[in-house]
Amino acid sequence: MNPGRLALLLPPLVALSACGLFQGDGATRIAFRLESEAGQLRDSGVAAHTFSYVPKGGYDDCSGAYDVQFSERGGLVVWCKDAQGKTVSSHITTYHLNFVQVPRTWNVEKKAGEAMRVELTRQGDAVVVTDVR
Repeated sequence: MNPGRLALLLPPLVALSACGLFQGDGATRIAFRLESEAGQLRDSGVAAHTFSYVPKGGYDDCSGAYDVQFSERGGLVVWCKDAQGKTVSSHITTYHLNFVQVPRTWNVEKKAGEAMRVELTRQGDAVVVTDVR
């Protein structure tokens, strides 16, 4: 590629990256949020913290209704739905297990724009997912 063309493409790519276009799929975005929230909980010294999560929609994230499953000591799965409730995409990750423990399985179904609430609790040095609703 011509160096001049590359120089023209670089600023838009950086801007798109800063807007979150390359931040992963729905499951990975939740995992990144769990990483951040678990770190804040550890640093805060408090015993528990609840946060809300709403998909931003757009590229590779849920724009409509969505279902989330936190599997016991396993994957975090997100199913994105269309207006008729049909699954249009699904995403899975285990990245969150680097930061939180998941001692049981939770399944939640959310309408478009509805927040999922996740409760984290400190148990010794561990941060544990203690409720998802």
